[in-house]
Amino acid sequence: MLVATLLLVGGSTFLIGLLPTYSQVGSGRPVMLLGLRLLQGFGAGAEYGGAVVMAVEFRADGKTRPVRRFRADGTQVGNALAGGVFLAVGRMAKEKCWHGAGAFPS
Repeated sequence: MLVATLLLVGGSTFLIGLLPTYSQVGSGRPVMLLGLRLLQGFGAGAEYGGAVVMAVEFRADGKTRPVRRFRADGTQVGNALAGGVFLAVGRMAKEKCWHGAGAFPS
């Protein structure tokens, strides 16, 4: 199952890099990007449950309580970091933030 997840997330990420520009396909680009990002999310979400089960069930010393207690910390820390980056980018001057961003229509 892990291999399928890695292929789904990795393949979607690779295809995002190959997307045509907005000037080439117009509003089709955001639709394609949305579809690929959904595939990434489905792959990552499907693997989360399996990873938690593996961490709890196969703990070497049999003490699963600490693992169960902190199993969602990675998700929470990731969301907090993403929120911090979003806040920092939102406060940047528009010229500094989007200078050279070719993926966005001007």
